[in-house]
Amino acid sequence: MAASASAPSPEAGRITASPAAPMIAHSPATAPKPVGPCIRIIDAHGQLGPRMEIDGDRTDLGRLEGELTLEDDPFLDARHARFERREGRYHVLDLDSVNGVFIRIKERTPLRDGDRILLGRQLLAYDTLHPSEATRAPMMLRGVLVFGSPAEAAYARLTRITTEGLGRDVFYLYRPETMLGRERGDLVFSDDAFLSRGHARISFDAASHQAYIEDLGSSNGTFLRVRGAQPLSDGDELRIGRHLFRFEAGSAAGDGAGTP
Repeated sequence: MAASASAPSPEAGRITASPAAPMIAHSPATAPKPVGPCIRIIDAHGQLGPRMEIDGDRTDLGRLEGELTLEDDPFLDARHARFERREGRYHVLDLDSVNGVFIRIKERTPLRDGDRILLGRQLLAYDTLHPSEATRAPMMLRGVLVFGSPAEAAYARLTRITTEGLGRDVFYLYRPETMLGRERGDLVFSDDAFLSRGHARISFDAASHQAYIEDLGSSNGTFLRVRGAQPLSDGDELRIGRHLFRFEAGSAAGDGAGTP
């Protein structure tokens, strides 16, 4: 009689579940508190001062009037500048002030007739030339051509604006590149300790008849006076009165401030 096959062990092929892992309670993550836009004064050592909040859609800054006042700044108008929110982005506007609002340039920037350039302690007026002024015929005196250096055709001039409100030291621009600095360049301001050795460059594209200015990695930057509503991005630096400000867009949800 054949031996019957033995029945499989009840343990064969069984998958034994491991003990259930203990449940760990996770506290809900705390979302960071939104921070609104602000401006902060940058002192002479490069340190940031307290936040000056920009609330709502419009905040004015001045010496005596507005939401932000700096009574100790004699270069500010009573109501000098406005920070305004437009389509989710903040802009700065000059309120027809005497001394204007200047923004630090970050890249090669086109120059326009009437621009004001601030670098170091130098305020320069940039003015394009009318063709009749750009190229003049050689001078005749008593029927004789005047002997002198060749006169190159210029495209613009720079004029230093002094604290008396007067224009001095007119520089005509005619080279493809004009360098400005404290020690190196075509225009040298050797007594200005706030300028870098080689500070900025103005270049001219003859084909488009367009001039550009760019900062050459200077310590204190190159600024242009704003016209109209100037859009702001996080980290932009502004010169208003005698103060240097940094704009911070903040992190408020749905803000959009400072987004290019």
